[in-house]
Amino acid sequence: MSVVSEEILRKLQEQISSGVVETLRFVLHENNPGEVFTYALYTDDYCSYVGWAANTLSHFEKKKAEFPDSRDHAFVQWYYPEFFIGTGEAPAELDNIFNEGIQKALDEAQGFVNEDNFPQFQSDIYDSIIGAFGAAIHQFDQEVTDAITFFVSIADSDDAENLENYSAEKLNSAEKYAAFQKRYDN
Repeated sequence: MSVVSEEILRKLQEQISSGVVETLRFVLHENNPGEVFTYALYTDDYCSYVGWAANTLSHFEKKKAEFPDSRDHAFVQWYYPEFFIGTGEAPAELDNIFNEGIQKALDEAQGFVNEDNFPQFQSDIYDSIIGAFGAAIHQFDQEVTDAITFFVSIADSDDAENLENYSAEKLNSAEKYAAFQKRYDN
């Protein structure tokens, strides 16, 4: 049973879906769609914000040159702060979806959290983010989205990899998910 009101979760989902559609559309318009290989959303353990980031093959190749040790390449490939573009690097109207609409819904959701229900609160928010993310992806041509790996991460958290794997399973094909799970294998 959710601890966050259904109305607030619905608002959050609408804003997340809108944010993903608009930012992914922007990234695909500004880059050759075949260049975009990763798009991620990220939050923190407290679910106090959501950001986005996308990576391109050409950017990844440039970053690999900065990190000549091949053991660092998976980090550069999958760690969203190393991605090509994201929150704060796009036109203001795109960031406003995250900084205003999504943020307002998250601020309202914070009123439902307390020490006793925190794990359920996190689950409510994470599941809402993933569900809205999936709905947004389905608004694009499957040929385009099949080339992109989608996931949700948690900033500076020991639980980041768990949420990344969980969300990748929900947002991608079984084949893409299996490959994603091996992203840090050398």
